[in-house]
Amino acid sequence: MNSKSLSQFQTVLLEELVQTELRLVSTKQNLRERSEAVPIDIQCPLDLGKQEADLNSEIEAGEIVTKKRSRLLAALTQLKRGSYGRCRDCSDRIALARPKAEPSAVRCLDCEAKRCDRSWRLQNAEQSLQQMKDYVPNQRFQAGSKL
Repeated sequence: MNSKSLSQFQTVLLEELVQTELRLVSTKQNLRERSEAVPIDIQCPLDLGKQEADLNSEIEAGEIVTKKRSRLLAALTQLKRGSYGRCRDCSDRIALARPKAEPSAVRCLDCEAKRCDRSWRLQNAEQSLQQMKDYVPNQRFQAGSKL
């Protein structure tokens, strides 16, 4: 990647980081306001359920923004080290189309696919284990035990 491209990506990353920081501040403020505004005696359980669902949505949004912030900071760190545009896992050059589509990308498509596949398999395994536990509710169930 030439210095002009690197400079352009740095500008894009910094602009996205500023926007992300603003969203994070807004999310934190919304959470603070919601936690202060919850009435102590709620008459209808449905109201409490809705408030809880709204709060959970806000928390999830905050987690997404926090993860994006971490990805942007990692990409900026790679830029400072001179390794931006190289895969964090295999060190191969990342195709130019990838950082154009996602400037915070720090992995090539192959390594990102492997990472997502591992994450998906782990999540799927956890769900399967929970389903097994639910299926056998009256028995102590431990991973590796026989039914």
